[in-house]
Amino acid sequence: MAFHFILVALSVVSLLLYSSSCETLKPTPRWANSCIILAGALVCFGGEQPPGTILSNAIYSLNLYHDWNTLQPLWEQIQTPLPITPRAYFSSGACWNQGFVVNGGKIAPDSAEDSIDSSTKESYSIATHFYDVKKNAWFAPSIRGASTLPPRKQHTATSDYQGRIWMWGGVSDSSTYQGTTTAYYSLWTILDTNIWSYSIPPVRNISPPPRIDHTATLITNQEILIMGGMIFTKNVTDPLGGQTLLPVSMNQIIIYNTETGLWRNHTAGGNIPAPRRGHSAVLHRDYGGIVVFGGGTPDDNQMTLNDVFVLQLDNLEWNSPSISGTPPEPRKYHQANLMDNLMLVTFGMETEEIAYNDVHILDTGNWEWISTYSPNAAWLSGNLTSTSGVIRNSTGNYGNPYTGLPKDSNGHPYTWEDPNYKPDDAQGGPSPPSESRIKAGVVAGVISGALVVLGGAIFLVLSKVVQRRRQQQQQKDGSPMDCSLPMEKYNGTIISLADLGNSWTAKPDNRSSYAHAYDDGEQHKPNEHDQV
Repeated sequence: MAFHFILVALSVVSLLLYSSSCETLKPTPRWANSCIILAGALVCFGGEQPPGTILSNAIYSLNLYHDWNTLQPLWEQIQTPLPITPRAYFSSGACWNQGFVVNGGKIAPDSAEDSIDSSTKESYSIATHFYDVKKNAWFAPSIRGASTLPPRKQHTATSDYQGRIWMWGGVSDSSTYQGTTTAYYSLWTILDTNIWSYSIPPVRNISPPPRIDHTATLITNQEILIMGGMIFTKNVTDPLGGQTLLPVSMNQIIIYNTETGLWRNHTAGGNIPAPRRGHSAVLHRDYGGIVVFGGGTPDDNQMTLNDVFVLQLDNLEWNSPSISGTPPEPRKYHQANLMDNLMLVTFGMETEEIAYNDVHILDTGNWEWISTYSPNAAWLSGNLTSTSGVIRNSTGNYGNPYTGLPKDSNGHPYTWEDPNYKPDDAQGGPSPPSESRIKAGVVAGVISGALVVLGGAIFLVLSKVVQRRRQQQQQKDGSPMDCSLPMEKYNGTIISLADLGNSWTAKPDNRSSYAHAYDDGEQHKPNEHDQV
């Protein structure tokens, strides 16, 4: 009888706890943030919020081990000691299965900016930060070669299986503490997280023009595919041959080989998507292709998109699958992450006044937009048993090693092994308990621990209710919960930079209006510096 009472009481507490957890926190709408799958959760950081003057340093975690509905996703805000400076349009790459690295971005000015010298402000932007998901703490590792970094934003970071993060492209301006000068980059920068060192690889052939708002996806263990965005190059409509920002056709594919340092240009065929920037691209292991969603048109109208295209890697052919269900609102600067066959689309913007905090799910097995998430425990467990961890499953703008099945020139799939893989027991980590141990633990501990669990669970429920009421009241009051620094525009002095390889500078008042014009494919010389 007593045992039955304890079970009933625990069931009631579980229902209360579940009911409390269903009243989940909704992140504030945002865009140009990062999202990476870590430790069975979708971990999202930073971004910009409406009306385009508020930057965030908040971390939100979406539980991927439990079922949830897109109307009530199980978000939790992670409170960290000493959060880093709020930012958006930064690059972020997974660092094994332990955390992620953040570099650059549009930085929120400090309230005491007038008292801070320009070199200190520049260091805010070029600094590289590491978030340790296990310790729930930010670290600023001492990195050799950090002085080679430009203070850039709208670039990409792609993690490879060797613990290196490859950063490419981007732009520097006043929002990155560059001063009044605007510079665009086609510069590769490698962060080796094994020894915490930055390096710039040598240029082996002609580099492509500088680019922003593109995607960069690791398709083999040594090849990064780049598509879309805007290039800073020769304006074909200008008889004087000036330079400007121009859109890139989605049939123009460039691939960089990280081992040889060589660029290759490819022309894709099929049903070619419209040019776009701020889109997402995830590598799909089953289809051997890259799934592209959304983005914004690179013209004066700045129309946002919600279409889906797939680039098949074996023949570089585009196709547009027929998809059922209700798609997300059109958006750009969102995030997309692949959990097994489910592509999770989060956040994004339509305009600076219209942004999103929702989650949408594309079932790529059936090509259907669905509203209910169901976890694949085996897939999530696979993320945790490899020292490469979520790098093989993190997507969006930040690379996705191990998951693709692209084919070589002979039509055979590329194959490679993870040299760092070890099962959990080989690493000294926890292993799943056996059935007999579980039964023994239940019999021995259920009676002695039931009252303790019951009391603790009730206290936890009450604590969560109080915490959520406080959060709801803060949101009603309109006070930002995720910005620790005031948001003020920075009008600093010009920062002089050393030679950074492939960079092109332009005066801010001469930047492109994103007219309909396309680059003729001519490449710039590696060390050419053009002034506008």
